[in-house]
Amino acid sequence: MGFCITKQLNKVYVRPVLTTKTDTGNLDTLIDTGAIMPVWTRGDLLLKDYFPDAERCENFLYHLGGFGGSGSETPVFRIPDFVISDDERNETALHFHNLHLACVDEDRIKFPLILSASMFGHIDYEFLNIGEEAPKCVFNSKKDTFEIGTKVKATIYDQPSGRMQIMSIYSFDQE
Repeated sequence: MGFCITKQLNKVYVRPVLTTKTDTGNLDTLIDTGAIMPVWTRGDLLLKDYFPDAERCENFLYHLGGFGGSGSETPVFRIPDFVISDDERNETALHFHNLHLACVDEDRIKFPLILSASMFGHIDYEFLNIGEEAPKCVFNSKKDTFEIGTKVKATIYDQPSGRMQIMSIYSFDQE
C-alpha cells in the first residue's frame, strides 16, 4: 500500500477505541465493525462545538437502532473534512470528505463518536494487541483522502417534507 498511519487504542476498553483530535479537544472514538452509519451521541450543540463546520442535512433522516429500544428517526449532519491523524506524525492523516453521521443526545453511551466500518471500505486496517498493554490500530491505504457517499432509500421517506432516509454510508475512490 503506500500510506500508513498508526493510532494507539485506549487500553481501558476491550473494544477498538482511539482518540480523535479536534480543535476543541480530544474525543474517545469507537470503531464499530458492525455499524453502517457513524453516530455522534452528544447532541447537535456539542457536535457544532467539536466540528464547527458540521451542517445539518435537512433532507435526510436516519433510522438509528442498536442502542436499546426500537430505534428512532435521527437528524443527519455532514462534516466537510473529518481527520484521523497519526499519533506520532501529525502531518500524516486520513481525510474523509463529506462524512455523514446520525446525531442523537444519549449521554448513557460511553463514546461521543462512533465510526462505522463501512467508511473504511478502501482502507486495510487491523487492531493489534487488544486487551494487552499497547493496543493499536494500523491503517494502510493507497491514498490519504476519501470521499464519503451515502446510500439513500429509493422511496421518499417522509412524503410531506420530501425527506429521504439514509440507509448507510461508504467510502469511494475517485481515481
